Amino acid sequence: MKEKFDFRNRLLIIILMALNIIFLTADKNIISAVLIQVENEFNVTTADLGLMSFLFTIVGAAVSLIWGYFTDKVDRKKLFAYSICAAEIPCALTYFAPNFTVFFILRILTGIGVGAAFPIVFSLLGDIFDKKGRTLAAAILTTCWGIGGLLGVMVAGYAIGAGLGWRLPFVMIALPNFILIGLFYFIIPDIPKGASEDALKELIARGLRYPGIIKLKDYIRLAKIKTNLLLFIQGLAGNLPWGALFLLIKFLQTERGFDVNEATTIYGIFGVGAATGGVIGGAIGGKLFGIKPVYQPLLSGISTITGAFITLSILYFVPNDFIVVAITGFFGAAWASITGANIRNMLLSVNRPEDRGPIFSIFNLTDSVGFGIGEYIAGTLAVMIGITHALGVSFAFWIPCGTIILIAAIFFGRDVANLDNQMQEVALKMKLSSESVAENL
Repeated sequence: MKEKFDFRNRLLIIILMALNIIFLTADKNIISAVLIQVENEFNVTTADLGLMSFLFTIVGAAVSLIWGYFTDKVDRKKLFAYSICAAEIPCALTYFAPNFTVFFILRILTGIGVGAAFPIVFSLLGDIFDKKGRTLAAAILTTCWGIGGLLGVMVAGYAIGAGLGWRLPFVMIALPNFILIGLFYFIIPDIPKGASEDALKELIARGLRYPGIIKLKDYIRLAKIKTNLLLFIQGLAGNLPWGALFLLIKFLQTERGFDVNEATTIYGIFGVGAATGGVIGGAIGGKLFGIKPVYQPLLSGISTITGAFITLSILYFVPNDFIVVAITGFFGAAWASITGANIRNMLLSVNRPEDRGPIFSIFNLTDSVGFGIGEYIAGTLAVMIGITHALGVSFAFWIPCGTIILIAAIFFGRDVANLDNQMQEVALKMKLSSESVAENL
């Protein structure tokens, strides 16, 4: 067991998972760069595509609840492989969509696979990395969601700029993951539950099995953990702005007068800022967590509120200059992205190993509801009051999001201590059970 989880193998696991996530998330964000072309070809409105994006997210999140429950029941590698294939097959087939109805259905099917992968990823992460490494690992994987979104937009935007059309990017993004998921499935060893818990890791390494198994009635227990509830609520508010960002390239073109290549480049710089903020913020948050757990939500809440004001300034105060818009967007996205990895570590730090798949499926649902509502509201408001104000209303939701995270700081330290105590009790039961079996032999 120790050989399977040395630094080299952990590094290999995180690299393969990261690449899978990048291309998986790119599937979702292609639509951001092809809005104008799809609207023109299928004779639909931004509101129609906002509804499609909303259902893409919500249906996928609903399916992830089932996947989250079964992460504790069946082989997680198989589940992850199935989710990747469920996303990439319809994504590639989007190239052939003859009308908007088929296009709509294929996008929803892609969303099912994207949503299903989320709880599996973080269930695995919680068993691969211990407390010292989880925040940075979560930061890397969370950042990959942003990098994937950036990749989808960049590939599609530049493909259109080069005259390749809007269909080819769906195939270009889907194909790599068929190879990557094969490598993941056949190279990565089985990852036992509870392998990274301080109280359990030696027992797991000796071959003992973690006894916890999730039951449907346990979902009530999950809801009683106040950190869980508050992080679910903040996800609803905090993902509204991210959902609205599917309008950003169109905003830069129609409201600021940038051409498609300039708008795509600015979007890319936003994405680099988000990735930078996610990794650096995750590293800082991990250090703060090691000093005192409460510092992690304090960092996240303050950075989220600050990021809201920076991004709002882009809409209403920043001059119409490529360099100024790009730099301001970089720092706004960086500040707003500090929260992502830290929130995920907070959930890992207050939930048992058998609860992490289910808890992240619920977290994905609340995040996705917020994201999907953001897409739908932004698309609708863009028609009613214009893209600028639609984005402004959306970005303002980061302020209540950050406030809720600050409230979560009141309960987080206590919930972390409760989990540590529970793991000590489980370790004692595992030892006693093992000794009893040995005596009877």
